[in-house]
Amino acid sequence: MALSILTSKKNTTKRRMSKEGSLIIFLFLISFISASCSENQVDINSASKEELMNLNKIGDAKAQAIIDYRKNNLFNSIEDIMKVSGIKEGIFGDIKNQICVDTEKETKEEEETDKDNEEEIENREIKVKEIEKRETKIEEETAEQEVKIEELPVIYLNSEVSKDIKTENNKENLRKNLSLYGVITFCVVFGMVFLIKQRKKRHGFE
Repeated sequence: MALSILTSKKNTTKRRMSKEGSLIIFLFLISFISASCSENQVDINSASKEELMNLNKIGDAKAQAIIDYRKNNLFNSIEDIMKVSGIKEGIFGDIKNQICVDTEKETKEEEETDKDNEEEIENREIKVKEIEKRETKIEEETAEQEVKIEELPVIYLNSEVSKDIKTENNKENLRKNLSLYGVITFCVVFGMVFLIKQRKKRHGFE
């Protein structure tokens, strides 16, 4: 009796586990199917206004409402369309087989965007490195020029040359002084001769 009870419990547990496993697989398949779009379905994340208006009970106003909602939000599942103003369970029931959310396309777009961003960052890093190289090169060239300027020979006047220049200056000054002294001596001699003649004339008259 106890053995039959245990056996029945085991069978019940196996049935439950098999049902739960089937349910998990079914949900997984449903999510996979809803993640891609068939040819006759409209991707509510990327459809144009005209494409949305082709859906049942979706006119101009509701199509525009979907597009306006989509500007700041993305539809992660087809049920999210009921978040749009004016679309409730009744309309959703009429269009749920006509719409889809292509998550694979969104994933590819995100990957492409990430790739573009990475390339842009890499390009910026390359440009920054090039600018740093140029600045380093300019600094090195400036430093080399400063070193060359510092290494230029300083021209000092040789002591002998200075002496020669001083000697020439002294000689020139001496010549000028001798000329002046000569003129003064001549004037003094001439004055004395003149005075002597004057005295002789006076004595002759006497």
